[in-house]
Amino acid sequence: MGDPDLAPPNALQQLLFEYLERSEDEGSSVLDELCEREPEHADALRVRVELLHGSGMRTPPGSQAAPPERLGTYRLLEPLGGGGMGVVYRAHDESLDRDVAVKIVRPTELLFPGARERFRREAEAIARLSHPGIVPVHAAGEDGGVPFLAMECVEGCTLAEALKEVRVIGRRPGSLTGDEREAAVGRASGSETGGADASDAELFRGPWHVACARVGTRVATALQHAHDAGVLHRDVKPSNVMVTPSGRVMLVDFGLSAAEGVDRLTRTGAPLGAFPYMAPEQLDGDRERIDRRSDVYSLGVMLYELLSLRLPYEEASFARLRDAVLDARRPPLRRTTATTLRQRK
Repeated sequence: MGDPDLAPPNALQQLLFEYLERSEDEGSSVLDELCEREPEHADALRVRVELLHGSGMRTPPGSQAAPPERLGTYRLLEPLGGGGMGVVYRAHDESLDRDVAVKIVRPTELLFPGARERFRREAEAIARLSHPGIVPVHAAGEDGGVPFLAMECVEGCTLAEALKEVRVIGRRPGSLTGDEREAAVGRASGSETGGADASDAELFRGPWHVACARVGTRVATALQHAHDAGVLHRDVKPSNVMVTPSGRVMLVDFGLSAAEGVDRLTRTGAPLGAFPYMAPEQLDGDRERIDRRSDVYSLGVMLYELLSLRLPYEEASFARLRDAVLDARRPPLRRTTATTLRQRK
């Protein structure tokens, strides 16, 4: 018999992975959505999710698990966000009297194969990087069996949160003024005022497609720096890009990163990252073909979404999404953005 860790994941495992990845941000409705989307696996998926919650291996979405009060010299203050594997807290570094962001792997997630190794790899990857478009890591360590990273605490929001604010406004993004775009980022960041200084205010100015190009250029230069250092990100998407009211754009979360030429961190063949932004070779789990071009592809998907406020591929199931990506079946960007680009400041 072969090693079960080498077997590709079945459909139920894929659904469970997707639930773990999305439920932190989207809440309990994700489970209902997945069950409706894949009814043949609905009962089994609900049983497995219930087992996770009942065993304490996973905190139900919307509930607040008590975090440790401190990790090393860092006193945890409040959660800032997180995903399926980890959570980020605002913390106070008592040794240097400053606030930082501390990212930890959820202790229960350490039960999943590769979690600790993924976290260690992230620390090593970011330590090799020094670029204004990449959030710097101050320290890495482990306390009480919980590994953590201490990073700069960026006062801003993710690009995904900023886009949500733009959609709430209910107007074509091309009709928004630079001040309105800046205010949307401010609201998503928890501040009603923008606060852009003269050096960075240009990020929000000009036509919508020009502002999108500026964001894309800054992410691209950060990616280029990582690639030049031999580091792949492998999870480029709007929720992994920070934007500040002062106009900074920073690439975050190298949790799925790897040095070029190094094998994937999991051996299951499960694709890592967010499906709609994955390159075809990532969706296929073809690790031999995943390289810097995969990151560039994901950046292209993100730019498409910025310009049109929709994803190029919006299929209801993983199988249909994969087929659409492999066949390159997407609405032409020129058609989806024609109205937007005509409405300029």
